[in-house]
Amino acid sequence: MSDDAAIRAQDADEPNDPPRPFMEHLMALRSCLIGAATAWVLCCIVAGVFAPTIIEWMQSPVAAYENERATEADNAARDWAHAILDAAETRSRLAAMEERKAPAAEIDKARQAAAEAEAAMDKATKSRQNAESRRVTIQGFKVTSGFTLILSAALWGGTVLAFPFFIYYILKFIFPALRGSEKRAIIFCLGGGSLFFLGGLWMAYSKTLPLAVDVLMGFSEWVGLKVRFVEVGDLFSLVLKTLVAFGLVFQLPLIIFTLGWLGVISSDALRRFRRFAIVIAFFFGMVLTPPDPMSQLVMAVPLCLFYEACIWLIKLRETMLARKDGRRAGAAK
Repeated sequence: MSDDAAIRAQDADEPNDPPRPFMEHLMALRSCLIGAATAWVLCCIVAGVFAPTIIEWMQSPVAAYENERATEADNAARDWAHAILDAAETRSRLAAMEERKAPAAEIDKARQAAAEAEAAMDKATKSRQNAESRRVTIQGFKVTSGFTLILSAALWGGTVLAFPFFIYYILKFIFPALRGSEKRAIIFCLGGGSLFFLGGLWMAYSKTLPLAVDVLMGFSEWVGLKVRFVEVGDLFSLVLKTLVAFGLVFQLPLIIFTLGWLGVISSDALRRFRRFAIVIAFFFGMVLTPPDPMSQLVMAVPLCLFYEACIWLIKLRETMLARKDGRRAGAAK
């Protein structure tokens, strides 16, 4: 590379924000804060308008369990009705045979069929009662439950919707003072962080929460507790905490990869720390997920896999840098 090209590359990597008075920086910061606050208020209003949809979406993990139990109860009720009809028909057939004094062998056979029908009816009755006892209904037990949920949906939904605007105004304020390489690093981290955050949300919503509901309800049934009603506020809090926990914890692989890419930590250090990282992953799974072993595994296992992937990617980066340094040393000779 010639001297002119090196100078142009260095100039392109320099900050493009000329020195400005302190008050100008304050005014720029004030403008960004006002813009971010305005965007947040508008997004909260939009989220409030769609609060019923958001609340329904947040209830869906338990709603799916509720629908399954309702289907089981409906099927059990249908089987119970059929068993009652069968028992009534066999009793009527037996009474008719006894009235017309049918042969003893036929009467005995009819009595056996009636007894079997009675037993089937008793079994269907118990199955129906068991299925009905497992039905779950999502309800609010306070007068203010609806308003509280709408407010929570508006605030949290508005914050999520406004997050891209927050990032925009933050970058608008700090980007002019950054070098080109720093800008590219920030954009990479933001893009990767967003993908990992969305991946954590998908993992929590589609895998962890339905599994956690089934396991927790199973524990209640195992100890003899019949959960007939689920308070909607507690459900909203559980879903929200799980989503946020997965979204934030899934940022850890990106942080590790960034530190390794910058040379702060090496692949050998990560490899030596692997056992502790596995323990930490399971600790996060135990603390941040609903209290059941399967939810812990759903969080811990992907974190361990991401950690292993970071080791190999950083090792590849180190190999590429070593080859590049070797070529430079050879060219210098």
